[in-house]
Amino acid sequence: MYLKVIYPSGRYYAARANDPSIAEWPPHPARLFSAMVASAYRSGIGMTPERRSALEWLEALPAPSIYSPPADLSTAPVNYVPPGDLIKRKGKKGQEEFENPVYRWRQPRHFPSAVILGEPILYYDWNVDTNSEALATLDEIASGVTHLGTSHSMALITAASGRMPTKAYWVPDERGTEFIRTTLPGRLNELDSVFELSGGIRRPVSTCETLTRYRRNFESATTIKSDGTLLIPLRISGTMHGADTAAYLGRALRRAVMSVLGDNCPAAVHGHTKGVHVGWVPLPDVGHRYAKGRVMGIGVSIPASVDMNERAVLLRAIDQIHNLRLPDGRIGQLSSPAPDEVLPAALKIQTWTRPSSEWATVTPVVIDRPPKRLTEDRLRRALRQSLEFAGYPEPKEVTISSFSVFQGAPPAFRVPVKKPRYHATVHFDEPIAGPLLAGRLRFYGVGLFRPLN
Repeated sequence: MYLKVIYPSGRYYAARANDPSIAEWPPHPARLFSAMVASAYRSGIGMTPERRSALEWLEALPAPSIYSPPADLSTAPVNYVPPGDLIKRKGKKGQEEFENPVYRWRQPRHFPSAVILGEPILYYDWNVDTNSEALATLDEIASGVTHLGTSHSMALITAASGRMPTKAYWVPDERGTEFIRTTLPGRLNELDSVFELSGGIRRPVSTCETLTRYRRNFESATTIKSDGTLLIPLRISGTMHGADTAAYLGRALRRAVMSVLGDNCPAAVHGHTKGVHVGWVPLPDVGHRYAKGRVMGIGVSIPASVDMNERAVLLRAIDQIHNLRLPDGRIGQLSSPAPDEVLPAALKIQTWTRPSSEWATVTPVVIDRPPKRLTEDRLRRALRQSLEFAGYPEPKEVTISSFSVFQGAPPAFRVPVKKPRYHATVHFDEPIAGPLLAGRLRFYGVGLFRPLN
């Protein structure tokens, strides 16, 4: 069973829950369900037992696969709009303009929209069968939906049996990097309760919605490290730093997250225990003829063994950080790349995680146990140990140097660390998937490898 959504105007208006300046794309299944509930109540016959039964069945289904065409998600500018009429409220003496709607204190607002670049048709596919009566009921409800998004987002929705006629673009995957709101059993009753309570109060946080991990269907599951490590890239703007400052930038983000979490900071985040650690990995622009090694973003590397509740706490904290204070006093702006955004190579997950048997460093490896005598053989052996300490198989071949094979990467001596550090090229017997980090400072992006082939 699937739902087909058509946007006749080719445009969709609705903001992300975590960023009011960017449109939510694709429309989340939880939003679609709420629109279906509104349609059921708005019709002439209202919410019949048959409709309630069909909607309760729909809310309990697993997360659907989604097909959505690409869309332009440009950031919406700030608009200043007057608030609604204020009753029994006046400005202070000398502020008569407060009563004039033209000059009334205006509030900043964003009105983001997604301009659909392909045919404006979306599909939500649950890959389940239903009887003809329930399907007819859902189709009847769907046909009454006038908009999906804000009231500007006119939509035509139909329900059909079978599978959607095109390949899914978004699929649920517990290792995915995109979070999309889906429903849990009880969402219909929760919406009823919220409606009964609504009287100017702010909508409460839903307990019957959940954030489900999705990935793009063209991304192979092998783009995530074989042990399930998740790499989440964040764009950094407003400042310029080279890859030689990786440790400082990584520590700055860790410090900011710990500041948000306070006493509730999980051990994997603060890293004061011997357990698993989250990595804060600056992602530099390297590997092409014009590369200068500029850090384009910071990747958050979350091991698979981190508890799911701790992951959720960490991701919520990251969502709250928009301005990042750096060690040199400058302020950088952090943001998540938008879906369907054309990204530089440094911010593409597959740049750092695609499987390969040959890897080379972008930032030098700080040897965990440097030998007393720095001969080439002993250094190669020490570097093999650093890879093994980080949880990777022993490479069959290791080459060390003071310089990286990637254009734009900093020489080893430019990285301000007192311990011995070297660039390396390593060859494994079998392809492994990244992210690949090794050495003493690997959790801050020093010792970052990139696939060679």
